[in-house]
Amino acid sequence: MRRRRQLVASIASLTLLGLGGGFAAVWLSNTRVQERHLDQALIRQAREEAREVAATGEEKLMFSGRPGPRANDVGPLTKYAALYAADGQVLAQTTSFEGAAPARLAARRPPSSRPFNMWHRATHLRAVWTEVPSRANMLLLLAAPRTDLDSDEAFLGRAMLIAFGVAFAWALAVSAWLVGRFTRGYELVANVAHAVASGDLTARVPGSHEDPELAQIARDVNHMIERLGALLSSHRLFIAHAAHELRSPLTALYGELSHALRRERDAETYRAMIAEALESTRRLRTLTEDLLALARLSSDVDAEPRSAVELDQVLERVALDVKAEADSRKVRIELARTPARVLARALDLERLFRNLFENAVRHAPSGSSVQVTLETDREHVVRVLNQGPAIPAGDIERIFEPFVRGPNEAAEGHSGAGLGLAIARRIALNHHGTLELTQGRTSGVELVVKLPAYAEG
Repeated sequence: MRRRRQLVASIASLTLLGLGGGFAAVWLSNTRVQERHLDQALIRQAREEAREVAATGEEKLMFSGRPGPRANDVGPLTKYAALYAADGQVLAQTTSFEGAAPARLAARRPPSSRPFNMWHRATHLRAVWTEVPSRANMLLLLAAPRTDLDSDEAFLGRAMLIAFGVAFAWALAVSAWLVGRFTRGYELVANVAHAVASGDLTARVPGSHEDPELAQIARDVNHMIERLGALLSSHRLFIAHAAHELRSPLTALYGELSHALRRERDAETYRAMIAEALESTRRLRTLTEDLLALARLSSDVDAEPRSAVELDQVLERVALDVKAEADSRKVRIELARTPARVLARALDLERLFRNLFENAVRHAPSGSSVQVTLETDREHVVRVLNQGPAIPAGDIERIFEPFVRGPNEAAEGHSGAGLGLAIARRIALNHHGTLELTQGRTSGVELVVKLPAYAEG
């Protein structure tokens, strides 16, 4: 509402300035035209009167009996004329001055002899000075009432003031209506945004709008609210899963320590209990590190800058790190090494492929191999193929969600929390790449990572 009032006030101010300036210009122009016509008539008649005075003798200084000037459709006007000597003495005057022509007015004559306004008692006059030909220092003052001109100016001013008031009121009403109509949809968006900010994620902006831009804004806002709702639901689910996963090792650790303290035991028994507690602690630490890593990667906040990384060397280091676990499971890691370079955070990249290699080793049958290939072109493609059991089509995308385990992990005794592939995909996305799972070309499961190639310079 405040923004609407500000917009209406702005339009009203512009209208006020525009209409006011326009009406003032018209009034001033009309007044100047009328005044110019009177001035031209005054100057013309003043020169005629001066010539006639010059033609008379010194002893017969007098004015002609012709009436005053005629201006436009008004006239003839009453003539006010006076003749002045060099010392300001009034030599002759018309009866209209009633014997009281302005004294010593000649000393204040405008240098340019342009028409000017003056008052004679209560009469407003328009006057002009002119020199009398062949009469040294003799001046003639000719004036005419501007009563009709003043009346026309006043009438036009009142009429324009009324028209201005009506036009301004109409413009204000129309602008208020238009602003209200055009901002009604935006007000709905603002109300929905306020409702969402207050916690109501069911609020939606109505989608039927005549303005296509407003309709697009409504769709975008509704989509944003849906995304926000999904994000909050995912966040709550993540917290619930994290609490559940953390509770299991904590409960085991608490039970083991409590059981160890119930009665005296021999050293061997204590050693076994401490080993079990240490294993629970290890699981707890691993889970905590994975949770922190996923939270960091989801916000992509990391002080470590990205640099050129040799992708083939990263794969070789990760294969060496995972070799011990692969040997214990009698699984071979076959790496086809091809030189390739990417712009990445080296530690994040190593974590990505370690998670993929460990996942492949744990699901590969004993005596089989995990085949890793690297293809280079406009982008680098790393394929990690194991001969493990196939993943049902409906579970392919779900296994990349946090805390989701593969359908065969529980049966095979894997104790992971289901964060490895979620972390791996997040790292790939943060590096403008992708991580997908497909069924192997012949058999097994294949994890495919695509990363943009490093461009020099």
